[in-house]
Amino acid sequence: LSSIESSGADIGIVIADVSGKGVPAAFFMAISRTVLQASAQDGGTPGACLARANAALCARNPMELFVTAFYGILDLDTGTLTYANAGHNPPLLAPQHGPVSPIPATGGVAMGVMPGLGYAENTIRLNPGDTIVLYTDGISEAMDGEGREFGEGRIEETLRSAALLPVDRVLTAVTGAVTAFVAGAPQSDDITCLVVRYFGPPADAVAS
Repeated sequence: LSSIESSGADIGIVIADVSGKGVPAAFFMAISRTVLQASAQDGGTPGACLARANAALCARNPMELFVTAFYGILDLDTGTLTYANAGHNPPLLAPQHGPVSPIPATGGVAMGVMPGLGYAENTIRLNPGDTIVLYTDGISEAMDGEGREFGEGRIEETLRSAALLPVDRVLTAVTGAVTAFVAGAPQSDDITCLVVRYFGPPADAVAS
């Protein structure tokens, strides 16, 4: 699951990944998507949103599955990204000027595991031209025929050479690198990747 939703000068960014496979996992992801959307529409900070979603999922989780999620709110006027993480892979920040690195971690347990959990938040400031790449472990844990994982290091290496390309080509570079690495080995997990680039305040983006 990945999604971008806008409200005024703010954009909500979410990516999530459910445990397990098959029909039960698909069913639980459908529930998780509905719960996350409803929680986000209720307003509040990313941490509060994940806490509400976790409480709702714990109350309707007979199969004892869980879902990891990253949820951030980007203020388009200032470039401020406030976010919380429920056990998901930390997104990568590829600044226009500077090295590629994971954004600072906040901790946080996957949703559906235990009720009553809180989710810490953090804030970073994006500059015009900065890119954030969110992904599921279907990318980082993709395996070649010898059982070696693609790994976070290869994602960062790909972004170092591709981060300044147009957004659609950044996405293609990451997924293409995974395809080349696995070289036809069976896919063991779903692959989801979301690329977000900040162009500056809306008026500046229109003017440019």
